[in-house]
Amino acid sequence: MSWETTTPAPGPSGPREPIELAETGPAQHLDAHVVARLADVLPPWAWARWSARRALLLDTPGTVAGARHRSCLRMVTEAFHPDLVEECHELGTHLARATERVRRESWVFRQWLLHERGALAAWLEVHAERSVRPRLDLARHWVQAPMGGHRLGGRADGRQRVFDLAGQRWCDVLDLGADAAGEGWVIGRLVSSSEPGVRVFDQAPLPVPSAVAHRVARAEPGAWLGVLADAVCCGSLDPGDLLLAQGSSFTDVPALSRSAARRLLRLAVSGTVPPQDAALVAAALLAVRGDLHAAERHLLTTGWAHLLPEPARALLVRGPTVAGQAQRGDDVSGSAGRRGGRPAR
Repeated sequence: MSWETTTPAPGPSGPREPIELAETGPAQHLDAHVVARLADVLPPWAWARWSARRALLLDTPGTVAGARHRSCLRMVTEAFHPDLVEECHELGTHLARATERVRRESWVFRQWLLHERGALAAWLEVHAERSVRPRLDLARHWVQAPMGGHRLGGRADGRQRVFDLAGQRWCDVLDLGADAAGEGWVIGRLVSSSEPGVRVFDQAPLPVPSAVAHRVARAEPGAWLGVLADAVCCGSLDPGDLLLAQGSSFTDVPALSRSAARRLLRLAVSGTVPPQDAALVAAALLAVRGDLHAAERHLLTTGWAHLLPEPARALLVRGPTVAGQAQRGDDVSGSAGRRGGRPAR
């Protein structure tokens, strides 16, 4: 394996096929399922990401957390998504339709609420269940993580190379499937994964033009919001570019529908998925909750288990609940198996 060492390289080689997104937003239910079944194998970064999702749900009316949530939602909707509000007026629908979409999909809303507005810190300090608090030390270190500008590089062995513009250096980052169109420029928060020498994005990073990534890298803490507002105002970013539907906390791949996940797993079993796309296989396993027939599980375990991050690896190796397996009638194998489920070379 050889990594780039001096200058930023283009993003991941080769365009990926369009991903079929889930029609609904069941990601939080998937996260709850994974935590309930696999708490013993979840790495610290997974607990930290799970904490962030829980913090985003603090919207109870009449509480400090609820007021913070709604004021942030209102500000982001008005400042970054006036097109959604205008659409509601044109269609004669309630403005709640616009704010609900912002709540579900706005990357700006999630980042600003969690960090600059303190929702993550509040959840960790006040709302986290006592039983999980010993697992949340890493999440506490993420609270003050700065926003940065980066360029995504190549993938190998479960790692992605990411060029940090502020530090002018390449970093090894846990490969959870972060992707970017064009030249691979993104903004996001690179944080500790707890694994020595390996970092992770706190959430899937946002693809942006090169100029925006460089401006964010040079900006003062918290000023990234103004950089994005300027980019939208001058037309270098479209408001729709800021809508990035959140999938499971344990992957950076957008939420896959079960049918898309099963198609991807059939390709993995047949040996036509390259090893650098292990993050896609991990996302597919999460989408089907590890629910596979024994033959496919054996083939995928042989070829892919060593490439997958937790908790996808544990879902693959441990398998579904007995009840879930007994109820399954579909098959992801097709005519696969001829290549032992190993990645394409």
